[in-house]
Amino acid sequence: MLSSPATLSTDHAFVVEAHVAYDEPQGSPLAREPVTTARLRDVSGVERWVRVIGGPNRFGGRTHVAGRVVPVAGAIVRADLAEENARVDAWTRGEPPATWAPSALPVAFALGTPSPRDLADASLAELDVALRTWPLVVCTAWRTRFAGATSAPPGDDGINAIYWHDDAWPTVLVAGALAQTILHTDATGALRDADVHVNGADYRWSSSGDGSTVDARGVLVHELGHALGLGHSTDTHATMFATHAPGIAWRSLEADDRDGVCALYPAGPTGGADGCENGAACPSGFACVAKYCERNGARAEVCSPCARVPGACEGAGDDARCLDVDGGNGSTTRRVCGRACVSNDDCGPRFHCLPTTTSGDLQCVSIDGCATGPDAPADAGA
Repeated sequence: MLSSPATLSTDHAFVVEAHVAYDEPQGSPLAREPVTTARLRDVSGVERWVRVIGGPNRFGGRTHVAGRVVPVAGAIVRADLAEENARVDAWTRGEPPATWAPSALPVAFALGTPSPRDLADASLAELDVALRTWPLVVCTAWRTRFAGATSAPPGDDGINAIYWHDDAWPTVLVAGALAQTILHTDATGALRDADVHVNGADYRWSSSGDGSTVDARGVLVHELGHALGLGHSTDTHATMFATHAPGIAWRSLEADDRDGVCALYPAGPTGGADGCENGAACPSGFACVAKYCERNGARAEVCSPCARVPGACEGAGDDARCLDVDGGNGSTTRRVCGRACVSNDDCGPRFHCLPTTTSGDLQCVSIDGCATGPDAPADAGA
């Protein structure tokens, strides 16, 4: 955010005045949130009014939508109220920069009722698996806990939840957004509450990302990145990049995402979470593969049958490769997806982090031909 109207550029606006109130109608899904109404003046002198979620909260902290700036009188902001990002090809902290206190970990997240129309019974499992993604990074101490379903409405109440808006997308959120996360801080500046709002009115959702549907898990992983304190990345490959691409690429974390969560929550002696092999059983319908839960019949994820074409393993990460592995028990070689790694700790039991080319290209390679992988369809490799 800038501070002088003399420096106003064509893509910025001067905040003439701003007022904060709890003035959403009773019964509105965001009735318990502060709303800032502000008058903005652009470089040509044209003025307009905006209404956004955000402002001081009753706990002495602030409320804001991740990736958005709350206008303050006398400030200069981007005309679209997006956060400024001075870094290039790198993760960023949210604005204002805030993280959860170590004593708050693991942070519990629940699914708000009613369940999303498009996902029905699959919604709880998709959230459960999405919550496990960030803590599995070896160099982070970030931890979450799946808290099932909640009937509590959105608001700064210490209950972190994901809410699907199937009937109408709230007008005080960004029109046409896939999802947005509202963050609440306390008087010390630490995060105390995070609610994710998903646009089920304008988009169709699925657990596969097929056709014209949006992959629910990938978008949840992105929004949970905001919930832990990350802003948008300017790295186009990162899951925290601002623009969503079709498919399931946002399910996996890239190097830039991992750098971000490890900087905000550096690991202690035990490193990242153990994964599903060590007592944290996967939801029904999922198999535990290389530390991650994968839906039975998964495509483009570790151990999924693949062909050597671009994006064949997008669910396992941008650096994942389609590999030839020994099928085991005298069976023929299979072609399946790996996942980029640094050491065996990234891969879990029954997988080794091995070089797959003469130049290295370390990947998680199954030692049993993916015999313990999900019930995938017939081999797609040729």
